[in-house]
Amino acid sequence: MQGVVWSQPEAFYPALILLSEALTMMSSTKEKTMSSIHSGQDSKVVTRTTRTPVIHAPKLIKVAKADEPLYRQVIEAAKLASKRAYRPYSNYNVGAAVLTFDGKIYAGCNVENCGYTQTKHAEEGAIQAAIADGVLERAEAAGLTQFQAFLAIAVYAPKGSDPWPCCNCRQSLSEFGFEMHVIGEGAQGEILCLTLGQLIPFPFPIQEVLESVRGQR
Repeated sequence: MQGVVWSQPEAFYPALILLSEALTMMSSTKEKTMSSIHSGQDSKVVTRTTRTPVIHAPKLIKVAKADEPLYRQVIEAAKLASKRAYRPYSNYNVGAAVLTFDGKIYAGCNVENCGYTQTKHAEEGAIQAAIADGVLERAEAAGLTQFQAFLAIAVYAPKGSDPWPCCNCRQSLSEFGFEMHVIGEGAQGEILCLTLGQLIPFPFPIQEVLESVRGQR
């Protein structure tokens, strides 16, 4: 096959010049980008909106005198459970106990795992123990919903400074309502009390999810 003979090669010079300039620009841009990534230049975004707002702690609820004996029983159950914790990786004991609508108390403790994500929190253990023993069935038979099955949960950590659950457990507990009391002992032995709703000001909308599942939304 005979080769192609270009009769006017100079006609392609402008296009070749433009192509060369484009390739040079692309190479320069890539080098600057890589240099910026490695040096950290031009990679930091600064915003002006404050990140230190004033945070107001929720106001504690005064426990009624009539409820104190029962609530102290729940706290003592949490303390006992904390002694049975399996915590070889953190050496941090946590115990929890829930009070159900029919006056039963169920306890749980943290059970750690070398895979870390498989670790079970004390609050989850207490809730699971109650459910395994039929609390939701009993609540339904009494005309109550899952949001009314649990009255209170006590949390105790010997090395901790307050009884408030971690964010993971707050989400787990919210499956059963936001009016549940979260209780524990203060530094002077007084009962500290908040509702779960106070500890989760902007909760995941469990009620909306359930309505969606049931075709009501």
